[in-house]
Amino acid sequence: MDFAAALEAKALAFADAYADYPWGHESPVFKNAKGKIFVFSGEDERGFHITVKLSPEEGEEAMLLPFVSRAAYVGRFGWVTVQIVSETEWEIAHSWIDRSYELVAGKGRSRRPR
Repeated sequence: MDFAAALEAKALAFADAYADYPWGHESPVFKNAKGKIFVFSGEDERGFHITVKLSPEEGEEAMLLPFVSRAAYVGRFGWVTVQIVSETEWEIAHSWIDRSYELVAGKGRSRRPR
């Protein structure tokens, strides 16, 4: 499975979402209409990974999984990094992308698919 392509399709399904390439990185981040990032993506020696925002409780629970860790730099704000090497991790992370969008967008913001 092409996880980068799957992430792009998922993230851009939000009506106001767009991809951006800040800091000169090759992998995109996905932002809402206000320019707030709701998912980071990247690749390293371990493979593809995404970083999403969860509530403190959700983040603590997520980090019980062996492929989830506190995100560098933004972990103290509830962000976790998910190492995705199989469809199992992707299926779990898939709903976290929705949750991250909701948390970043704030209350009262609807998820209008395109």
